[in-house]
Amino acid sequence: MLGIINLAFEAFVKRDYGENVWMEIVQRCPGVATNWVSSCPYSDKAIYQLGAAAAAVLKMSFDDVIEAFGVDFVRYAEEKGYGRLMQVLGSNVTADSLLLHYHSSRPGMWPLVAGILKGMAEEYFGFTLGVELVASRHQGHDHEIFRLTYPHQEAIRARDDTARKAAASLFAMPPNMFYELHPFHLLMAEERLTLLQVGPALGRLLPEAQAGDPFGYHFKIRHPYVPVDYNAITGFFNTTFLVNARNTMLELIGQMLPVTLPADEGTPGSEGGAGGRGGPRRALLFLGSPRCGSLSEMQAQQLFLSDIPLHDMSRDFILLAEQRQ
Repeated sequence: MLGIINLAFEAFVKRDYGENVWMEIVQRCPGVATNWVSSCPYSDKAIYQLGAAAAAVLKMSFDDVIEAFGVDFVRYAEEKGYGRLMQVLGSNVTADSLLLHYHSSRPGMWPLVAGILKGMAEEYFGFTLGVELVASRHQGHDHEIFRLTYPHQEAIRARDDTARKAAASLFAMPPNMFYELHPFHLLMAEERLTLLQVGPALGRLLPEAQAGDPFGYHFKIRHPYVPVDYNAITGFFNTTFLVNARNTMLELIGQMLPVTLPADEGTPGSEGGAGGRGGPRRALLFLGSPRCGSLSEMQAQQLFLSDIPLHDMSRDFILLAEQRQ
């Protein structure tokens, strides 16, 4: 973990329990140095040892100590200048409850997530968040799942009004305009995530990716840790996806969205298409951009600036990085 985590834990103990308690905790961890630098990586053993020592000194469980630390971490991050960033993360939550899937290579740190969530809810939304652990690695799962519950917010009503206005919009994008504006998109059928449509830039870079091929033949999902499955992916529609081409250096960053195809849309390689099967079909749409930070990376991926549409800020970031060099 980065040193900022250890420094935040030290600040939490000193603020809530005093300097003497912190010194007692440190004495119980003889192998842990305390001269941390916030941006430097350190062994995960430090936070585990400090948490266990704090639990012994404070006569609390390890989970309770780490959760309390998570709540305090929100305040610490704000003091260190991250407050404005956290304030603009979002304006509301969009249901009365939701399931949060937590994937991490660090076992036993889920209480930190629970604490941070509670601290964020209290500090930035002004309500008490209910956090219930409904599945964990201790129960044989490969990750933790939380059920989050919170009071209804008036802001949700405004969101519903926005959805109704969108449904009555006077403008719907023609298919050819969508195709040009999103040159790195992928449209996939629900079954096996079969490719239905490939954006023009992707088609040039990966001519072997043809309609009718399964997504997994040509691409792999680097983040989040999710199987290549429609139901699994749609559970992460509000997550940034990193998608890698299997046979080239191309990496894409974007969003996966569940969509519905009209009844007359057929699947390549099938007879009769969706209409022949009795109605609309579910599909998955990936909207993304190439992930590269310099002109040399673009050249390595055989990309051109003209491949990136004018509305995509990636062009500006790449050129800015080149100017700084």
